[in-house]
Amino acid sequence: MTLDEFIKLEGKEFFVSRWLKINQARIDTFAEATLDHQWIHQDAGRCKTDSPWGTTIAHGFLTLSLIPYFLNGYTSQLELERKINYGLDRVRFPEAVRVDDRVRGRFKLLEAKHLKGKGLKVAIEAMIEIEGREKPGCVAISVLLMVG
Repeated sequence: MTLDEFIKLEGKEFFVSRWLKINQARIDTFAEATLDHQWIHQDAGRCKTDSPWGTTIAHGFLTLSLIPYFLNGYTSQLELERKINYGLDRVRFPEAVRVDDRVRGRFKLLEAKHLKGKGLKVAIEAMIEIEGREKPGCVAISVLLMVG
């Protein structure tokens, strides 16, 4: 798919990814990488008694960081020379992602503007759904520069 074809999806949901299980090993690896070792992410015993969720939860930023992974399931189909993360707008974490939850990404193209040259600046609503829950784990607007 070309960028000219992609821009026609403005205002529409264009992709729903596969599910991904968030296990404790993934949470622990993220904690190590970010030096964020709060007990709510790593101490299952304490979470049973002291946490409102009763188990460990993923870092909000771990959930947020999955947006590029999930979105790549779609953008890998585009004819791109490069895709550059330009930033994020309005990031929220409405629901905690618990250990062993399955999550997936839902994406809607909010806006696409032509750049000088041969690319687009796009604003994509990214929602990280949690299987079996009403509220998502994350909602953000991902802004990307796409050059085809």
